[in-house]
Amino acid sequence: MSFSFLARRFAVFAFLLTVSLSARGQFVTIWKTDNPGASASNQIAVNRGGTGFYRIDWVEVGNATNNGFVNNINTVNYTLTLPTPGTYRISITGAFNYFLMGGSPDSQKLLSVEQWGAVAWTSFSNSFATCSNVVINAPDAPNLSACTSLHQAFQAATS
Repeated sequence: MSFSFLARRFAVFAFLLTVSLSARGQFVTIWKTDNPGASASNQIAVNRGGTGFYRIDWVEVGNATNNGFVNNINTVNYTLTLPTPGTYRISITGAFNYFLMGGSPDSQKLLSVEQWGAVAWTSFSNSFATCSNVVINAPDAPNLSACTSLHQAFQAATS
């Protein structure tokens, strides 16, 4: 084997490792946009407590070519508009440490938590309350070391 071949292989390995470690930091969920909710059948309302900028990456489940992102979001309530109704994998990074879907008219659109990521959650108060379809598939555990409340975190989350 030549040195350049090994160098290329190492570069590819280092890139894939970087991507993998970066993906671990994301909060990842699955949503079905055309489930009952207040937003349109191709939208989801993402709610959070706190301030700061965050990013949402999305990809349609089963159609990886239908993907995109919204960067520099700095609002508590954000309505994400997707190209078509369907089931989407939503990954969130940045200043997003209090997920607040409890009582949201779009709470039935949230299907699962696939990964908690590196988020240091500051509160779980009502985070998943009334999310009747949500299941937790995440292989990791949420970081609750900075969490101040778990009040009704999964109240009426019957699944």
